[in-house]
Amino acid sequence: MKVTTLHLTCALCGAVTGILLGRLASEGPVPSGQAAVPALAKERADRVSRVSTPGPASGHDFASLLKLQMLGLLDDSPLMRDLERMSPERLRELLLEIRDLPETEDEQEMEASRVMLQSVAAELFKREGMDTIPWADGMEKGRFRTGLMQYLIAEASFVSPAQAKPWIDRFISDNGDHTLNDFRWKLMSGAQSRGAEDVIELEKLFGDQFSTILKPAIPYPEGFDYQKLFTGIQPEADRRGNHSMWYWTQVDKEAAWKGILETVKQHGKNGAYYYGALFSGAQGLEDPAARKWAVAKLDEMPDEF
Repeated sequence: MKVTTLHLTCALCGAVTGILLGRLASEGPVPSGQAAVPALAKERADRVSRVSTPGPASGHDFASLLKLQMLGLLDDSPLMRDLERMSPERLRELLLEIRDLPETEDEQEMEASRVMLQSVAAELFKREGMDTIPWADGMEKGRFRTGLMQYLIAEASFVSPAQAKPWIDRFISDNGDHTLNDFRWKLMSGAQSRGAEDVIELEKLFGDQFSTILKPAIPYPEGFDYQKLFTGIQPEADRRGNHSMWYWTQVDKEAAWKGILETVKQHGKNGAYYYGALFSGAQGLEDPAARKWAVAKLDEMPDEF
């Protein structure tokens, strides 16, 4: 955004902020979850209104201010925290206000709109869960609907991959195979947070798509059962083993090596891919002894390797 535009936007922001906050201050206490901007500091309204020229208030005041905050034009603003206090009905209204904001080609403003939409969508899903997706699906097709559907399905992917799967399939059908990447981080991190059984269920649920889901190098939580993971998923070298084996080696390299041996013995697959990940993980420890340990394991490789 150019400097002159930035200054103009700041001035307009001050005017809108003064109107909105002055109006809220005059209305008195508002029940939590019902206000567009709950209980913002009155002294802020007084300070802003002193340098503002009041005028007709826009129907999208809060959405506009929220976007300005995302752009870094509003300091000390609790607008994002106020999302947590809004009712589901108000959050839905806010999403519609975001939809109706003027479109822009400015990259900074576009990113602000994206973050804003994602934040409000996540908060609404937290309240109403899967019911939010059919609601968004009923909107008129377009960029806003696609973005909103993406963020809501991503939230569903984290908490319930099985329920999210039909919506993921539809989204991919409408927008291309590459859009599975929009959900893989949430799918994998959610499953990891619940345990190895849930990661194993992801493979059963997504089949050949699981290789894409496993690609992100997402750190595994403390106490994760790598042994269960490696004995519970089919060990096809082109589908998995890299990041999970790398992290396992970082946690317990001896257990990781035994896991490779057990996996090869159980499934009869080529284990060389896993050794590469184990060696990489040992190198990542930045311990010369760990690297020597990994090299020495070459002599212990069974014939199946």
